Amino acid sequence: MAELDIKAVITDEQWSFVAPLLGPQGGSRPEIEPRHAFAAVVYMVMRGLPWRVVPPEFGLSMYTARRRFLSWTDADLWRHLAATAIGTPHAQWAHRVAVRAIGRASGRARGYPDTHWPANPEPADAKPPGQNSRDIKPFRQRNYPRPTMGEYAEARTSMNGHRGSAL
Repeated sequence: MAELDIKAVITDEQWSFVAPLLGPQGGSRPEIEPRHAFAAVVYMVMRGLPWRVVPPEFGLSMYTARRRFLSWTDADLWRHLAATAIGTPHAQWAHRVAVRAIGRASGRARGYPDTHWPANPEPADAKPPGQNSRDIKPFRQRNYPRPTMGEYAEARTSMNGHRGSAL
C-alpha cells in the first residue's frame, strides 16, 4: 500500500482556510499536529471508514480521531465550516465535508427519527411488574411499530426546516 500524503487529503489552501476555525491550538493536546488530526477526521468521514482503521500516517490513534470528531461536532464546526466557505473557492469542498460529517454524527442530523429509543418505552405486551424478569423479552426482540415512509419524510422536514440537505 502506498504511503498516504497528508497534503493530498488537506491541501495548503484548504488548511489555511480551516486553521482559523479550529482555534489557537486546533485541539486540546499540543503534541498532536492539528493539521494531521483534521486531515484524519476528514479522511475517515469522507470515505465512511470506521475509526478503528485510521491510517498510521496521521500519527494519532482511533480514540483521538474519534474524540476530535465528536468535540468538533459538539462545537458545531461542520456547519460553521460550510457557512464560512460560502462565496469562497472552498465552498463545494467544505459543503461536502460538512454534510458527510453531520451525517456521520447521527442519523437524526439527517432528519430521521431516532428509532433506537421509541417514544413509548414499554410495549403493549409488557408484563406487569413483579413477574419473573426472565419472561420479559430482551429489548431487541420487542415488537415496536415501525414508522411509515410518510412519518420519515415528516420528521426529516421538521428537523431540517426544509426539504434540502442537512445544512
